[in-house]
This record gives sequence, C-alpha cells and structure tokens, in this order.
Amino acid sequence: MIRVNQDPLGQQGIRISGKDMHGAFGDATNVWAKKLSDGSWAAVFVNNHFTTADVTCDTSCFSKMFPSVGQVVNVRDLWKHRVVGTTKDSFTAKGIPGNGGSAMFRFIAVGKKK
Repeated sequence: MIRVNQDPLGQQGIRISGKDMHGAFGDATNVWAKKLSDGSWAAVFVNNHFTTADVTCDTSCFSKMFPSVGQVVNVRDLWKHRVVGTTKDSFTAKGIPGNGGSAMFRFIAVGKKK
C-alpha cells in the first residue's frame, strides 16, 4: 500500500466506475484507479451498500486502464500479497463488506491472448 501511495509517477486516483455515492440515491459501488510508474494500475473497489456485495469493473471500466483489446492482465490482491487471477476484459471483487468496505488490487499487463 505504501508503495502505491508513494509511486514516483505521482498520479492521483480517479473514479473509473460508478457515480457519487452520497445520499440515498447515489451509486452504491465505485472503482477508483491510478496508473503506476511501471505501467501497472492500482485499483480500489468500494462497496457502500448496507450489506456485502460484489463490485465489478466491467469492460467499459477496464478499458480506462487498458484500452488495448485483448490485453491479458494479472490481478494481484494487495492485502493478500498474491496474484488472484488473470483477466482481459473485466474483474469482479467478490464479497466486499458493506458500509464503505473496500479491496485493493494491482493490475499488471502480461501480454495479448491469441
């Protein structure tokens, strides 16, 4: 987490999925991400529901990090310190606790699928 916070690129995170979560009518989930100096991305999946929920970065969201179609990406859970999967179009963080719970991942491009 400190490495992401102190990344030399110095970019601020931006919301790449979801809308304002303020108030009863706001979206209940968001994905925020920032590009890192090595070309990878760090993303936080936030759940503002009252209960546990899955939070998805769909194709539209994912393309904001990796606009190249077919880009194969390793997904590393930054709390568990391990790769949790590989994807190319979207990613769902499962079982994010409600009331502002979150999970943080690093997405690392590894190549193109053939």
